[in-house]
Amino acid sequence: MGIKFIAPITGMLGVFLGFVLNLLSDRLKRSIWGPLLSLSVDNGPGCAAHTFYSVPGNPRGKYLRIRVKNVKDTTAEDVVVFLTKIEFRPEADDRNAAWQDIGFADALQLPWSALTDGFTRIPLPFGPDFYVDLISSSSATTELCPQWKLLNRYESLISQKGAYRFHIIATSRNGSIAKDHFIALWTGDWEQLSWKV
Repeated sequence: MGIKFIAPITGMLGVFLGFVLNLLSDRLKRSIWGPLLSLSVDNGPGCAAHTFYSVPGNPRGKYLRIRVKNVKDTTAEDVVVFLTKIEFRPEADDRNAAWQDIGFADALQLPWSALTDGFTRIPLPFGPDFYVDLISSSSATTELCPQWKLLNRYESLISQKGAYRFHIIATSRNGSIAKDHFIALWTGDWEQLSWKV
């Protein structure tokens, strides 16, 4: 009687352990052989890009962009990048001042630079740099222009001069998640818009 009772339990335990090991091995395979995304910024032409606008007067502009790169030799599939939080500090150079949460409460997708439909998921092969647009400035105005899909409640969130800390997350269908935060400095002068690196 005891052996009949133990056999089904042993069988169920084997199935359960097989299931758990399969899950762990899939995760292990992705971490060893899957893609690895990285996020970075600098004040070079890739991340602080100058442009001209095709409108009357041909105003000049500057885009702050985030570099997204796949650093492993496996294509990252369906990559998407989100802005998850914005913090503000009025005095850009005061390292002792506390960061203020400015009420940004969503995860909004950032557009891929230079794509007709920037709000899409794209594959990232190993090697080349890809960029997402974050904010821009123009010689025609003294305001920052967010590049994410603007919701009415967020229209004036980045209107003050100072430092903004943007929290970013990138993810792919077959790889790890990359998270980081970057600080943009805004003085009100379109040419002075820059990353703090």
